[in-house]
Amino acid sequence: MQKTSGEGQLAATGSPSALPTIALVSGVAMAVGAGAILGVRRRRAAAGSGDGTGAAA
Repeated sequence: MQKTSGEGQLAATGSPSALPTIALVSGVAMAVGAGAILGVRRRRAAAGSGDGTGAAA
């Protein structure tokens, strides 16, 4: 049986450190996009879209 000295480093495992930042930025981008879509729909509904369907957004 071989003895180990207990020295050295463990293998690097897990996700890269940039992953939480990337996830946060993408979540913020999705929220901004959803807000923009809702804002456009509300403005069109208030002004009347003129598409002739009579559907309200």
